[in-house]
Amino acid sequence: ELVVRVTPIAGTIAPYSTAQLTVTFRPAAVAQTKGFKAQPLTAQQQAQLFEYLLQVNMPGGRLLRLPIRGYGLAPHLAASPRVMQFGVVPTYDWADQLLELSNSCQELPMHVEFDRSGPYFSTEPAQVDLPPGASASVLVRYLPKALGRHQATLSFQVVSTKVAGKVLSEAIVQVQGQSLSLGGKQPLLGGTAAIPATFTKSRAYVDEGQATIAGITAGTTRTFKRPALWETEEAIDSLEGIGPMDRFGVTREVQIARKEHSDQYTTFIRTGRTAAAKKYLTEKEGDETDTNLGMKPYRGLSPTRLAQPKQYDPLWTAQQQGTSGPSVQRPPSASALAGIPIYKEWPENDKERAECGRELLPEQLSKVIVGPRQLDFGKVSPALPATQHFVVTNSLGNAIHVVLDTSSLEELSCTSPASQVIPAGATGKFQLSLRCHDVQLLKEKIQYCINGCHMQSIDVVAEVVAVTLELSTEELMFAFSLDNWDDYVEKSLIKENTHNFAVEYEWVLLSQNAVFVATPASGTIKPKSSSSVVVRWTPGNAPPPAAPKAKGGAADAPADATATVGRPGTVKRSGSKNDSKGPQPAASGTAAAADSAKTAAAPAEAATKRDSAVTVSLTAGSGPDAAAVADAAALGCQHTGFMTLKVKGGADVAPKKVMLLGELPAGLLKFKEKEVNLGPVPLHEQQTSVVQLKNYGNAEASFRVRCVWTFKAPL
Repeated sequence: ELVVRVTPIAGTIAPYSTAQLTVTFRPAAVAQTKGFKAQPLTAQQQAQLFEYLLQVNMPGGRLLRLPIRGYGLAPHLAASPRVMQFGVVPTYDWADQLLELSNSCQELPMHVEFDRSGPYFSTEPAQVDLPPGASASVLVRYLPKALGRHQATLSFQVVSTKVAGKVLSEAIVQVQGQSLSLGGKQPLLGGTAAIPATFTKSRAYVDEGQATIAGITAGTTRTFKRPALWETEEAIDSLEGIGPMDRFGVTREVQIARKEHSDQYTTFIRTGRTAAAKKYLTEKEGDETDTNLGMKPYRGLSPTRLAQPKQYDPLWTAQQQGTSGPSVQRPPSASALAGIPIYKEWPENDKERAECGRELLPEQLSKVIVGPRQLDFGKVSPALPATQHFVVTNSLGNAIHVVLDTSSLEELSCTSPASQVIPAGATGKFQLSLRCHDVQLLKEKIQYCINGCHMQSIDVVAEVVAVTLELSTEELMFAFSLDNWDDYVEKSLIKENTHNFAVEYEWVLLSQNAVFVATPASGTIKPKSSSSVVVRWTPGNAPPPAAPKAKGGAADAPADATATVGRPGTVKRSGSKNDSKGPQPAASGTAAAADSAKTAAAPAEAATKRDSAVTVSLTAGSGPDAAAVADAAALGCQHTGFMTLKVKGGADVAPKKVMLLGELPAGLLKFKEKEVNLGPVPLHEQQTSVVQLKNYGNAEASFRVRCVWTFKAPL
């Protein structure tokens, strides 16, 4: 259960305006210990002290705090005596006694109301107000209107003055009285001459001790005798027919009813059994047209179904005509290519040497299948090697030796192995690695030889391009929105790789302070894909600007001065008498924009040695709100920086830069009160207080409120 609530929890305040926050304090009761040995808590044990901290969050991570204090007390009403005896009172007569109600709480007043549970007991007055620590006497009257012993529970309830019908505490009093004789009924009062005093009954006080003795004495005398059951007229007539030979000793009417019920039950059972035995006489059998002879068809069997015979058509293929060179095959898929092994480079025994040195006939050479005839690497990066595969399938009955000659193309010098012995009926692959450091269009031929006798050529095509990444924007603007309550602002930037190869990149932040952080700072982007980088601006990481003293002293400085923040952490000022109150709001941001443009045009080497520049105008302040206005102006500044994208293999392309600009809000909020003291409040009762929050800044300010519990202890 929340003890302290604040409304509204969020909002926006216009410049130099005030907002009201309503603080609601509702202290909760102490949890009652459960168990057989548990005892009810006293009012002193339930009293508690609550201390909270009202925390106001503002954009940029700024905080504002206001302490809140309140006491939770349990109202305690004491009644004396707890049991009241009125003795014996005739009907329509009355007896009176006095009851004392005491307010045991020294801090809270009470409003007490009477709630009765019996019709013959009442109090005068029906409600009473008790100041802290005070007591009052209440008249309790017993007026019986029927014979008998009467008792009731009188409840004196401490009710809330703010919520109708809410009971805060109560005191219970037990009352007892007896009316054993009829009294005279009082005549009705009224008439045209009646006044309120005419309807007032006179007081008839009774002594509690004598009333108790009279009640005990009256209880020993019996004034009424109830006749026995067999002495009544109805019982005599019913029991007259019962004799000593009756089996169960019941009346004649009961025996007749039981006999009739037994006969009806026997008839019902016999009728049902006879109908079941003769049921076969009424069942219908199958007639002459019944072909199933009374049986159910199929009996669960399904008819046989004939299946059509399968027909196989021969596959007609055209025989390949003989050629003077190896046959060409399509490039295999990536999964099939991964399963092709790489064999040894040279033959190892005499049989392999003989087979690998034999010249092949044209028919045999056509059974060697190679592919592809043109190795197209596509667009490749100067920084990363590109790979293609040359596949050779040996359909002959003996092994062959294939040698690649890459000496004519220096870019393929990293290819390994350059030769393989491919067994009969096997498929081998050559992995060609292309590495080119210059941007160019490559079209060359390389040779390969089969068994040292048959020379063939392969075309190698590649386009070496400069590595670049496309950015979604060239400028990121950071500002705290009205619904952002964090101490940072994040912006995303998309990098797109339009090439067919992966690109490695790295971000370089040109800023001396860690107000801008990029995540991730480096990585690799897959071909034909994109990735994002998140830039976080945290103004709280920047050090506060220092204020060095002027050489001429504060006394020689003019009333108005200008401060230029060249770097975070340094402030240049001409002396002023009111420098301690902080800077005032600037008229415009022209100086900051001009300095940002100069920084963007400067070389990267010079940009790493400087940071953002902010110009703020200082005006002499006066009055009680001068310090608040100065603080608001000091917070209204900008942070600028640059983020350079470095790409591996993109040395010939100018690096791309992204300008970073973060602007802090210029609003400043302060409480008018220094502390909120809600005072003593009854448990489960609500107490409200209004707090004023003022915006001393020259811009709209948003806020969010949160209550933080700091201390809770019994008094």
